[in-house]
Formats: sequence, C-alpha cells, structure tokens
Amino acid sequence: MNPSITTKTQLLSAIHAERAKLEKLIQPLTPDQFELTESMTPDAWTIKDMLAHLAVWSSRAITLLFEVEHGAKPTFPKSSPDGGYDAVNHADWLEQRERPLDRILADFHGTHLQLIKRLDNWRDETQLFDIKIFNIRGTSLASFVWGDSGEHDAEHAGVIAGIIAKRDSLTGAS
Repeated sequence: MNPSITTKTQLLSAIHAERAKLEKLIQPLTPDQFELTESMTPDAWTIKDMLAHLAVWSSRAITLLFEVEHGAKPTFPKSSPDGGYDAVNHADWLEQRERPLDRILADFHGTHLQLIKRLDNWRDETQLFDIKIFNIRGTSLASFVWGDSGEHDAEHAGVIAGIIAKRDSLTGAS
C-alpha cells in the first residue's frame, strides 16, 4: 500500500483517482474494442475480461468489509501454494467470459460504487489501518481493500493502455 495513505479520506481519494484514470481510458472504446486483447492466444484476456476481473475482486473487498463490520470471520478465495491467485482468476475468467458487455460494465461500475459507499460509511478508521487490530494475511484491512480497488485498477489500466496503444500503432489512430 502507498505509505502516504494513512486515513480513510486519503484511501477514498486514491481509489477515486485510479478509477477516474481507468474510466477515462475505456470511455471512448466501442463495444468491439472491449474485445481487444494483448495477444491472439486462446486464453488471452480481453479488455472486457479485465473489467469483469476488477468487478469480481471489488465484490470480494465489499464482502470482506461487510464481514468485518458485522464481526464475522473474513472469507477469502483459496490461493495457490505460492500465495498467488492464478487458479482463482482463471476460474473467475471462465465464469465471466461469456457474459455480455453491458452486464460486465454494470458490475464494474456497481461494485465500485458499493465499495466507495461501504468505505465512506466506515466508522472505525483505526480498524482499517492498524495491523495490530486487524491483520489480513500480513496486511491491514485498508491495504487489502486498496489492493483490490485502486491498485488493481492502476495495474489493469496499464495493460489496457498498452492494448490501446498497440491497436493505435497498427491502425494509425491517435
């Protein structure tokens, strides 16, 4: 997590900033362009697939926040032995890839709004940031949420920008 993010207000601001950058990037795309990929391999993710992926992980952050708020034991998808989530992400991709673009976009926007609402209404800021109070796999609750929202948006925005730049260089568009 960015060490300069130490308050809920800063966390919300950073999440908003990264989402705004991603929104600006995808806003001009046509429905066909959401099907662009980095490569032509059969398992290459489209831009639409990446947005579905972001929505799924935002929903997991929302669930985690809900569980913590209500004193329930947090649930996580099972990671692989190396601590990664490749198998989880692949299963999510298989589940989401045939969904229509309008549903993916609705989830992408809706989960973001719900995450912001849940964070905005969060009362115990200490619980968000103090790893001694709440430790999720070695990180604070805020770090986990940041990783599944703003940081994740920034990661995929970079990939999407690369796909768009590649398309533009091939078509001569600017």
